[in-house]
Amino acid sequence: MTSANPFSAADSALGYLYQVRVALLWSLRRLKADDNFVVSLETLDDVTFETKGGKAEELLQTKHHRNREATLTDASDDLWKTLRIWFTGFAAKTIPSGTALHLLTTGKAPAGSIAAYLRSDGGRDVGAAVKRLEATAQSSSSASNAASYALFLGMSATDRTAVVENIVVLDGAHTITELDGDLKTEVFWAVDRKHHDAFLERL
Repeated sequence: MTSANPFSAADSALGYLYQVRVALLWSLRRLKADDNFVVSLETLDDVTFETKGGKAEELLQTKHHRNREATLTDASDDLWKTLRIWFTGFAAKTIPSGTALHLLTTGKAPAGSIAAYLRSDGGRDVGAAVKRLEATAQSSSSASNAASYALFLGMSATDRTAVVENIVVLDGAHTITELDGDLKTEVFWAVDRKHHDAFLERL
């Protein structure tokens, strides 16, 4: 018998469903200010927002965890795999200079970590983040991150800073089940409250 729970899929499938819901939520929020954008999935990044002329404005990398308390430590795979995507795109010029780079994760960034220094709040410190990135890339023995470390260390100091300045970490994000509440808030006035669930399902 199959489970009636729509969120009982494997983690990889759950991650894709999370991308879709996050893309919808961010699109609804953007529409309040501007409808001159195109949203796509799995192109330059998990979620990409471009102007209708085709220029990438925002990239969003999503990380959803449900079975463990994930943390964005300095040698975290989640962090360095994301950075590798962005460093590669920057070097290949497929990601334009100045594009906003968002890492949205249900995990938490420990105090004083690279990710914590890249939050959007008052503790943001790009210089400190770059120094910790350099130290981690030079000292970490993580085999899974080796290619990311090499790519980062091969960039000039100017390019490293240019990319990191555009990065914003959004940790402690809502899980996929919690996102439904956020979506209902965005469409609250679109239909009667009793129709919210049906409306969201169709949307």
